[in-house]
Amino acid sequence: MPIVTWTPQRVIAPIEAAFKPAAEGLEKVAQGLAPVRTGRLQASISFQQTGPTSGVLRASAPYAGYVEYGTNDTRAQPFLEQAAPTFPPQFISLARGLLHLGF
Repeated sequence: MPIVTWTPQRVIAPIEAAFKPAAEGLEKVAQGLAPVRTGRLQASISFQQTGPTSGVLRASAPYAGYVEYGTNDTRAQPFLEQAAPTFPPQFISLARGLLHLGF
């Protein structure tokens, strides 16, 4: 069995490299879940990376919150909250592949 030497950079670099593609996947999932009437809401969904392994998924359309959470007159149509659980599996899968651990 080969001996693997783990250094912080050997672990951190693949994790950081996996973050951006996983985040882009999350953005696409949210865009796919967003209800479409004109396409404005869907086009306003973006992911902004704020650090090596952190970021913000947002919809900048002024009415996005009303769609996500609903109002007294309309039912909620969550697209950001439904997309969020898809991020960890994508991220873990990509990071494992980059670490070449064969999970």
